[in-house]
Amino acid sequence: MMQSNMSRDNKVLVAMSGGVDSSVAAYLLKKKGYEVIGATMCFGLSDREGNRPSCCSESGIKDAKTVAESLGIPHYTMSFGMYLKQYVIRDFLNQYLRANTPNPCIRCNQYLKFNVLWQKAKALGCNYLATGHHARIIYDNNRKEFLLKKATDKTKDQSYFLYRIPRHMLQHVIFPVGDLVKQEIRAIARKNKISVADKPASQDICFIATRDYRHFIIDKIGSRVLNPGPIRNINGQIIGQHKGIALYTIGQRHGLGIAHSQPLYVIKLDVKNNEVIVGEKKDIFSKKFIAKQLHLLVKIKTKKLAVEAVIRYNHPQSPARLRFISNNRVEVEFRQLQPAVTPGQSVVFYDHDIVIGGAIIEKVLD
Repeated sequence: MMQSNMSRDNKVLVAMSGGVDSSVAAYLLKKKGYEVIGATMCFGLSDREGNRPSCCSESGIKDAKTVAESLGIPHYTMSFGMYLKQYVIRDFLNQYLRANTPNPCIRCNQYLKFNVLWQKAKALGCNYLATGHHARIIYDNNRKEFLLKKATDKTKDQSYFLYRIPRHMLQHVIFPVGDLVKQEIRAIARKNKISVADKPASQDICFIATRDYRHFIIDKIGSRVLNPGPIRNINGQIIGQHKGIALYTIGQRHGLGIAHSQPLYVIKLDVKNNEVIVGEKKDIFSKKFIAKQLHLLVKIKTKKLAVEAVIRYNHPQSPARLRFISNNRVEVEFRQLQPAVTPGQSVVFYDHDIVIGGAIIEKVLD
């Protein structure tokens, strides 16, 4: 949501991926009277034939530049390939090798958009950074602080991916399309002859061409470092062989290569013994775990807190209780069992549509 009061310094850098959301974001900001600069983060990614467009690829950069020209705003292409490898891809590979399931989009927002890109925005004299994310930022007069909230269009909400924005930055971030539903965004683009009005949405993980992370891992680290080992059932019996723990994730059903009377799911990855543990569907549920790297966006004065929590993107919010163990770690206990709680994924805490904060799932307790 755009700030209601215009700052005397109203210069804003808009992260333009070449998609319709960020293009309309730039249009709306210019219409409102901001001094707009467009910027596209170039990751050095090639376009992949037969796949949905990748944000910040060659065609994405071209489309962003075309839109910027039509809006009459300056546009910069900024080299971010080094930062993508340093902050996102390296961690992505390391986490899978540790039997965790990372979320690279959250790290991209944390380290690239709302850190490196923000520094570049300030260097250009900007007081604001805007993106096409579906989320809202408001100033709450009662709390006397800026809050991150879910988007108006709940089916497109991306607040889950944004919980690690530095709290002090909220006053400098604008999400111009957060109050709009997707149909309205495309209608605005068509009405104003923005060239990407009907462009399809980009794929989720920009640096994985096939959407199969296993192929990406093997391509980057080589199959030689993936050590095969036993697949055991919950009784400890060996019932199969895995191809390397990094190629499996909690809740996985397909690709196990095991014949069984009931469908089997990965319920645990034992790095120490190089084992994959499987069970039936009832065995993938749990409701209590420890999460690390706690990041809060609102002031919390109690050691315990009732929230609604989400254990993965697009998963329903569910009532939970937090017990703060330290400044960095929290114990999360849901009222109801949750399926496939996965170390490495983020758990995000909400008060209705307000993002309280979140953390990275570390260890399942039951």
